[in-house]
Amino acid sequence: MLEGLDEVDWSMYRGAYGPCTEAPDILRAMASPDPEAARQGHFGFASSFWNQETVYPVTVQVVPFLIELATADGVHERDQLLQMLGALTDPEQCDGPDAPAVRQAVVAGSVALLPQADDPDPSVRAAAAYVLGRCGGHTVGALRRRWDTETDPEVRAELLLAIAHNGGASGELLWAAAAEAGLEPAAVALAYAKAGLPLPPATVAAVAGSFAAGSWHTPWSVRGGLARGHGTVRRGVRRRACRRLAAHRTAWASAPGTCLAHSVPGEPVCAGGVDAAAARAADGPGRRGR
Repeated sequence: MLEGLDEVDWSMYRGAYGPCTEAPDILRAMASPDPEAARQGHFGFASSFWNQETVYPVTVQVVPFLIELATADGVHERDQLLQMLGALTDPEQCDGPDAPAVRQAVVAGSVALLPQADDPDPSVRAAAAYVLGRCGGHTVGALRRRWDTETDPEVRAELLLAIAHNGGASGELLWAAAAEAGLEPAAVALAYAKAGLPLPPATVAAVAGSFAAGSWHTPWSVRGGLARGHGTVRRGVRRRACRRLAAHRTAWASAPGTCLAHSVPGEPVCAGGVDAAAARAADGPGRRGR
């Protein structure tokens, strides 16, 4: 594992703190069978290679080794490594002049990530769906094949988003997903938004309750996805969604405000003003999604 690591002149590549000569130690720690050493390696990655969402020339060189670690049996928290790879392709989570080169490096190695979609561990499969979805349309065929056989609801949610992100989700697929028992309604809403298709009115109550419960977590950027899909939600549907969100404020006081801020751009919301914000958002003019 990590063959060729010592053949790289790491002093030639800048990290967060200058020439990144610590890169081999960080990567070896991430590969360690000792969980604590691996955690320290993850900390070092976030400190030297990807500091406060900024990437560096050294990050480009590190990506192939990160792909190797994410696909190697016995490496700790491979799901997190796969999520890191996906996030490194996301402009909302990866910044700096070297970000495009980092993304290209991940995409270039994406073929090696395909088998992870069939891993026995559902957390690895879910993370694999995310990073593969971030790598472009050439992964859609593999993602659709996994969708046809996957049974874990959380993995199916990530597969749906990955397929929709790359334009592979038809209205028929999304309608079936919306009717599927156990599939996270918030994920279905985000998939509709990514596809630029209108959310069926019959799903609004479940979607509002899902956001209000706050129990669904995804590495996908929810804010951008819902903002882009805002123009696809008809005024009457928006009104019912806003009212449902307001009704759920006792379950999680910040949820209505958070979701309204995502689905109705430019609408400031605080926990104490949910009802008024819901009324304004529901009756206000929609904006065409980008």
